Amino acid sequence: MLERSDCTLEWFGVTTFRLRLGKLTVMLDGYIERIGRASGSGQSVKDVAEADWILVGQGDFDHIGNVLSLASRTGATVVANHHVLHQLRGAGLPDAQGLPISGGEPIPLNPDVKAVPIPALHSHVWAPHSADPDKVLTGDLDINVFERRRRDADVFKSLEDAALCGPEIARHVAGLKPHDFDHGGTFAFRISTPVGSIIFKNSSGHWSGLLPSMRADVAILAISQRANVDGEPFQGAWPSFMADEVKAIEPKTVVMCHHDDWLPPFTPAKSVEPLRLELERRGLSVRVIDPSRGQRFPLFA
Repeated sequence: MLERSDCTLEWFGVTTFRLRLGKLTVMLDGYIERIGRASGSGQSVKDVAEADWILVGQGDFDHIGNVLSLASRTGATVVANHHVLHQLRGAGLPDAQGLPISGGEPIPLNPDVKAVPIPALHSHVWAPHSADPDKVLTGDLDINVFERRRRDADVFKSLEDAALCGPEIARHVAGLKPHDFDHGGTFAFRISTPVGSIIFKNSSGHWSGLLPSMRADVAILAISQRANVDGEPFQGAWPSFMADEVKAIEPKTVVMCHHDDWLPPFTPAKSVEPLRLELERRGLSVRVIDPSRGQRFPLFA
């Protein structure tokens, strides 16, 4: 019988977590190893000795960079969209270790725990963004797909060109296989257990009509780049976006992620304090956790 005290979470930086539910171990995303000057750079795939499942929310390198190694090391089944699994299988993942999803299908992780993928949206890499919690961003609406992809390509090129980003970052990104800077569709995962529920949302974007289906006791929420609401850039500051999500999801606990400086100098860290202040301003009583790498903490405290 699963007890609340058996449910713990451990952060590996960005949006990668190890979720332990009794004897069940679930990796959420799989990007662990970083460049030397990044925060959390001392962690390794070798720190993960076992896993039953790897739930992958999207296919960008900062989410799947070490999934293939983790799957090979642990024998875990990888749950991901068809695009991601096509990439992983092409790089050597056995067919039997991949479970493709389209959204909405219940996945029994064991007899007592299930996960349901819910379609979500990726943040807007192409749009202006800021780590400043007081910076109110407006505009950039109704930009067509061709212009968005052109701007995306400019950003991604800067991560592969040593003359632009430096040799360390260029080598790091080139060495993370597979990746093609195309997330292939983003999913959140709602995990139900006998003692509580969890929503894992690894990018700053959503369809407003689907937020009620993400309601859970614990919300693991990412904040990165310009938030995406129903396909358009969020109009406002990032703490306001996150507070909107919290209000709709109604969690008791929020675990913030993707707020660390994981690829300096491109990824300035964000503090959790502006989110706490915004939630207090709105009268939302929620426990907000700023996770520390490598430290397990109870989910349902």
